[in-house]
Amino acid sequence: MFRRMLAVSVVLVGLSGESAVPQGLLKLCWQLPAHNMDGLHTVEIQPVWAAARRAGSGGLTWHAIPVQNQPPIGAARFSSASDHLHCVGNGRLPAGSYSHIYIAAGHIQAFTASGRLTALEGHIEPIALPLDVQANAVTTAVIELVVLKQADRSGGGRRVFVKDARRLGPGGWPVGPE
Repeated sequence: MFRRMLAVSVVLVGLSGESAVPQGLLKLCWQLPAHNMDGLHTVEIQPVWAAARRAGSGGLTWHAIPVQNQPPIGAARFSSASDHLHCVGNGRLPAGSYSHIYIAAGHIQAFTASGRLTALEGHIEPIALPLDVQANAVTTAVIELVVLKQADRSGGGRRVFVKDARRLGPGGWPVGPE
């Protein structure tokens, strides 16, 4: 139910058009470092939609952010040989403070080192990250993911969870709290 309510709010705000308000660009990225992949060789996650929640809105004002989920980008492909970021969404938002970010995942698949497809479920939720989006500036936020085995599930399946989030400053360096 939460996701359904969130989706409706995002669509309404995303279509409201706030062109007279100063805007900044928010880039949203995923990162799945090799040490968070639970021994998997490759993980592919397709972004479906993304949003940022306006601070002080009581959870009701989410702003839609376009995602890049069509070829040639398609899905973010994470490899155990690399810790690269995959920026999967970016969009203009009214300048101001935001409290949460979210990138919804669609299709997820993973492969072992031998190339065998293995079961992987998504459990990616919104995460709190205070952000100040400045007018005419670019703000980049990274959501770090982690793959964990689920002992309570038959067959020991795995899930992808949100582990952390951070803002990147100029040059891609993490920055402290806003």
